[in-house]
Amino acid sequence: MRRILASGVMAVMLVIPVPVATLAAGPTNDDRANATPVGGLTYVNVQDTRDATPQDVDPPCGGGPTVWYTFTPTATGHYAAATWGSDYDTTIWVGERGSDEWLGCNDDAGKGVQSKVSWRGRAGVEYLIMVGSCCDERGGNLRFVVKAAPPPPTPPRFRLRVASTARLTWNGKVEVRGRTSSCRRASRGVQVSVRIRQFWGRRIIRAG
Repeated sequence: MRRILASGVMAVMLVIPVPVATLAAGPTNDDRANATPVGGLTYVNVQDTRDATPQDVDPPCGGGPTVWYTFTPTATGHYAAATWGSDYDTTIWVGERGSDEWLGCNDDAGKGVQSKVSWRGRAGVEYLIMVGSCCDERGGNLRFVVKAAPPPPTPPRFRLRVASTARLTWNGKVEVRGRTSSCRRASRGVQVSVRIRQFWGRRIIRAG
């Protein structure tokens, strides 16, 4: 009896898993449509914006990747949005939703590279706030703050009293004697400019 043995070759295929590169997810408020609502004041938000991206519809305020916030004041008053404490060169833009009017765009406020915009907000009106990075640079660790702000300073009110004794010289200058002046709530020096126009017959003499 003849026995035939079949010989076979077993091939072994070794499969090595290869990691597939995945795109990092950007911030949830990367797009204007997904703007993060600002809660009660003082509001502070800290986030990583290194994977933020610019949008074609972004206002031209800085030119870099942006994240968005939305703020609706409950009372009319003055408010400020700032990026104090962030570790990269930021920009801030503020505008009213549905309006083409800008309320502010700032790159460097103060002595650093962080930003601040102050504006007068109306109760019940929704405002959009865009935080970007300057000069097309990548973002970083953002510290975003919205808070109530004091109203802008008003010019000092002052009263100026000039004695009636005055002399008009031949070359159009006016010499005033016995001048007295007083200022109220003036924290800095006050500069007063006076322009005088006087008719001398048909001749007009100007001085200042």
